[in-house]
Amino acid sequence: MTQPAKLGGPGLSVDFDRLCSSSSGDDEFKLCAGVWNGVVELTIGELSEKLVVSDRHLHREAGTRPANLDVVRVRGRVDDWEKLLARVPPVGWHDILWAQGLTIDCDLFVLARCSRMLRRLVELMREQLHGISSQMEIPDPSHRWDAMVGRYLYTNVAGTQYRIYLEEAGVGVPLLLQHTAGADSRQWRHLLEDEDVRQHFHMIAYDLPFHGRSLPPTNKRWWASEYRLTRQFLMECVLSISEALELERPVFMGCSVGGMLAVDLAYRHPEAFRAIIGVNAALGLPSVSDRERRLFESWADTRASGDWRASCMFGRTSPTSPEPFRRETAWIYSQGAPAVHTGDLGYYRYDYDLTEEQASQIDTRKVGVYLLSGEYDKLTANGSCERLARCIRGSSYEVIPGVGHFGPMEDPVRFKEPLRRVLDKISSTSRAPAQS
Repeated sequence: MTQPAKLGGPGLSVDFDRLCSSSSGDDEFKLCAGVWNGVVELTIGELSEKLVVSDRHLHREAGTRPANLDVVRVRGRVDDWEKLLARVPPVGWHDILWAQGLTIDCDLFVLARCSRMLRRLVELMREQLHGISSQMEIPDPSHRWDAMVGRYLYTNVAGTQYRIYLEEAGVGVPLLLQHTAGADSRQWRHLLEDEDVRQHFHMIAYDLPFHGRSLPPTNKRWWASEYRLTRQFLMECVLSISEALELERPVFMGCSVGGMLAVDLAYRHPEAFRAIIGVNAALGLPSVSDRERRLFESWADTRASGDWRASCMFGRTSPTSPEPFRRETAWIYSQGAPAVHTGDLGYYRYDYDLTEEQASQIDTRKVGVYLLSGEYDKLTANGSCERLARCIRGSSYEVIPGVGHFGPMEDPVRFKEPLRRVLDKISSTSRAPAQS
């Protein structure tokens, strides 16, 4: 019998026989494995172990294997594996796989089919080492109805009428809420239900055209052209919503692509907003690598299901966020049109090109600038969010401990405290006129 692989010493090891046994009784592993059959070869430093996934079961390879099985090789140094299998990993799953030392050798679409299984396999390894479970229950509210009310707004953007779904809650200073790329306004449901915020802010969370419950327009042949979100369209959409609702210099808050948009609006349309809150915002990002481009394109490829996109987004949540909310984040991503998520990145990774010089021209006397970022977000880790904040004189910046890329949804409790401080500042100055 092969000895279990040692990780950093005799007190830290993975018993692969026990791992196979635990996976056989794990309903989630079986669901994640689905119809994928293949070989997972794990190389930990100088040691390797081959595991076969067959008919939703995991076993150690022995003798000959069936022909034409997919093979996935995951390689890394011992210290890379120790990061991945730590009780609380120092970075999120997505960043470990794509940018933190481990190497995955396989076709991208093989990975698309087995990514959920691979993640669950790693979770079972971590649970074996630390004796913990990733399960966590959160009770539902006891009230009968949510406070938010939904309806459709008809507005014209770039010469086309769009039927835009939005949900509203609260009274006071208008607060527009922009979702992340490829998602919809459900990401803001926790904030819309926050009684403290509702007392001072009239929150409006909308689905961009083509997203969530905002269907494509009926008066143009949208199906005959490739969807791509541009800066011009995105800005016109937000300004059109604000105008149609007759909002007086609202506050704008967006996360991820919405965070970039928040800063773009502060630079290009400061007169239209009293303040912006950019969550995980940064300066214009570096050129897209071939690897990153292939990943984006794979989300819209017919060889991959929405499950692949959802798995990638789950990997950008923090490992310390409540699991039901992390799963909910991924669930929303599994439902969006694949072309929309990839097309949204046309703005996030290409059109959004704010430079240090441009950022330094943002006048916080005209529009307040508040920046928040999650500790586990990649742009926080590489310093991109902080560099943006340093460029904007008079801006406010705070890192939220233990939160990933989707703070408002994945961990609304942790997100609330720093947001409350920001909203208190905005509320206290909301009556002040814009300075010219």
